[in-house]
Amino acid sequence: MARQKSTSASALFAQAPSPQVSVSEDSQSRYLHLGTPWVQGAMSMKDPLALDL
Repeated sequence: MARQKSTSASALFAQAPSPQVSVSEDSQSRYLHLGTPWVQGAMSMKDPLALDL
């Protein structure tokens, strides 16, 4: 039986295409999107270091 060559996680990550990054905002917050309309991160415009849920 031939042994299959294993692929490391870093090699798989290097082959994966990067998602399209986009930013949207309203009057209070700025939102990060990675290839989808779903929000991946948010920041307050008044306090960018504060957690914005």
